[in-house]
Order: sequence, then structure tokens, then C-alpha cells
Amino acid sequence: LAPGDSQRSGRAVEVGTATGQTLSSFHQSAKTPTPDWHIPIISLEPNDRTWLHQRIAQRFDHMMANGFMDEVQQLRARGDLNPDLPAMRCVGYRQVWEAQEGIIPAKEVRDRGIFATRQLAKRQITWLTNSIESEVFDCLDKQLAGKVSQRVAQFLSA
Repeated sequence: LAPGDSQRSGRAVEVGTATGQTLSSFHQSAKTPTPDWHIPIISLEPNDRTWLHQRIAQRFDHMMANGFMDEVQQLRARGDLNPDLPAMRCVGYRQVWEAQEGIIPAKEVRDRGIFATRQLAKRQITWLTNSIESEVFDCLDKQLAGKVSQRVAQFLSA
């Protein structure tokens, strides 16, 4: 574990306290045998990045219109949270918190929040593409439900 990785270090302490084992030995003992069959992993991804970017902006605007700034203000007012906590470092929360602290101008919250969300979406798609073997289906395909149902039926009949 990296010395500055407080989230993973905290988890290691929790596992050690609860089980009396190191994190690595806990993971080794928790491993189950790998089954002989392959379960397909289906990934629904938009082929049109423009559509994805529009949806991200629409979602962020919806959050803002429904009191997101007030939500973060109420969380800050509790007094037990700080901007270094994982929950407060989440996309959107970080940008609103920084604006409420005066670190960034309030007028930049929307653009920075949308930009950070787009970066997160890109990292997630990259992870799906490079880290696991998945079958990609275009989530914008009007025939999506039929294609996925057909693939699931193929798996179940094998």
C-alpha cells in the first residue's frame, strides 16, 4: 500500500482488527475456486460520445436544479466532513465544495463538474475496454434489448 493512500490503509486496519489477518492473507483465504465455465460480461456503452457528453451535462444541470448546492452546504454544515474524505472527493461534490469554500468561482461549478464527470466516464470506458473481457453493445441501439436477450439465451443454452 502506498503510504499516502489513507482509504486503502484504513481498510487494511479494519480487516486486521476484525480478522487478525493482514489484508493480503485475508484476500488469499477468501479466494474461491474458479468455475470451469465462462460467464459473459456485457458492457453497454454509447458509440456516440457526443450523446454521452450531452447526457452528462443534462444530468449535472438536473442535479443543480434540484438543490445540489444546498445539499453540499448542508453536508458542510454538519461539521464532521472535510474535502479530503472519499465521499467529498466525488465528482460534483468536490467542485461544489470548492466553490462554497471560495477556492473556485461559483460560476465555474457547472463547467468543472461536467468536465470531471466526462473524465470519469472516459476512465470507466477505458477500464472496461482494457481490464476485463466484455462483449460491448451500443446502448443507443434501438435493437439493444433483443440483442442482449439473444446473447443471454445463447449463454443459458450452452
